[in-house]
Amino acid sequence: MPVDSNSLLINSCRRSKKIMKYLKDHGVPFQRVDLESPEGQAIAERYGMKASPGILVDGVSYNPLDLLLPPDCRIDEKIARKVFRLDGELPHGEPRHT
Repeated sequence: MPVDSNSLLINSCRRSKKIMKYLKDHGVPFQRVDLESPEGQAIAERYGMKASPGILVDGVSYNPLDLLLPPDCRIDEKIARKVFRLDGELPHGEPRHT
């Protein structure tokens, strides 16, 4: 799997479902990888992912707990828009070149 794309390492947990729904609702392309598969395990180990879903955007791993607000796992819109580049900027604040 290329690490320069949006990828989610998922299982069937509520957090995974919430983030997948958000991406679908906002038209963000992503690749779903089963966390229990050999590929999923290798990616999780390579990027030190400790929580599901593992979120990988252009080779950068994000903790899903940074995108979800407790207690009901609502998406933190401001952070999600930045991570998934919905505002035209890179996650670290650099403007996207088009």
